[in-house]
Amino acid sequence: MNVSVVIANFNYAHLIEGAVASVLGNEGGLLREIIVVDDRSTDDSREVLQRLYADHEKVRLVFNEENRGQLSCFRTGIGMARGDVISFLDPDDRYENRCLEEVVRVFGERPEVDFVYTGYRDVGEREEVVLKAERDFDIGSTRMMTALTGRHFWSITSTIFLRRKLARRIMALPEHYDWEFESRVDTVIELASTIVGSYRYYLAQPLMLRTIHETNYSHTVDDCSVKVKRYKEGFRRVRAFFFRDCAIPDDSPGALYREFRDLPSKDRKTFRDYLNAAGKMRLSLFRRWGLRFLLVKCFYIGRLPFEQQSPMP
Repeated sequence: MNVSVVIANFNYAHLIEGAVASVLGNEGGLLREIIVVDDRSTDDSREVLQRLYADHEKVRLVFNEENRGQLSCFRTGIGMARGDVISFLDPDDRYENRCLEEVVRVFGERPEVDFVYTGYRDVGEREEVVLKAERDFDIGSTRMMTALTGRHFWSITSTIFLRRKLARRIMALPEHYDWEFESRVDTVIELASTIVGSYRYYLAQPLMLRTIHETNYSHTVDDCSVKVKRYKEGFRRVRAFFFRDCAIPDDSPGALYREFRDLPSKDRKTFRDYLNAAGKMRLSLFRRWGLRFLLVKCFYIGRLPFEQQSPMP
């Protein structure tokens, strides 16, 4: 099993070498290739990439003729990728030396897992471990709840690893969406992967380093800006597209109940998300409250004694 790493670059000539070097420095010989898609940078990225990697056996370079945005770059990389697993690394982020080894170990030991997150550490302007967990854990599948509510476990682009088949499945999203997601594509990947039914796993080790600096997206975009509003509307349309594409049954309370029942772990936030999902189903008031009652019993009591006979169709 090996990994293809896709890097979408735009005006990061001063940082891109560090990102590529961190991938090449990974242990275990598990790297299939690094695909760097430069989105018509206006700095000297093209010159830097050609000088450093034009003849490198592990690095494949793509130079866009026009600026098309991050989603378009990832679409290109996914289409080219030959690895069993595909990951997405921002040019200002870095992998720890054992990152690919640990991720591939999970995919090898757990064939049902097709989406892996890693923990990460912020470095630079602030230093801290983010989404810290004491141990690895199964996230599982929340396809119905996510399709109904948009809620899902999330992290950032550079912590995402998924099997190539899943990556290509989510690129069923029409190309005109590329213009809506020039950045923040992590949410598109996570949302689509969840709704199509991926089983997700979280590696608690901080295997990625995120560089915090003045040009990070979170530092440069105001929450009330037109750009963010446009992003949220695009997010809603992505959810609607995969809702239809996957034929999610929004009138089957039994399916939502069983999904919640079978989650490997349930916290209060997840419980609230499922109660919210129940309220969004096309059900009579009586059946909606019946479903919520079953979710409450399942959360506080566990598996119901009449589980063998599904309580709702």
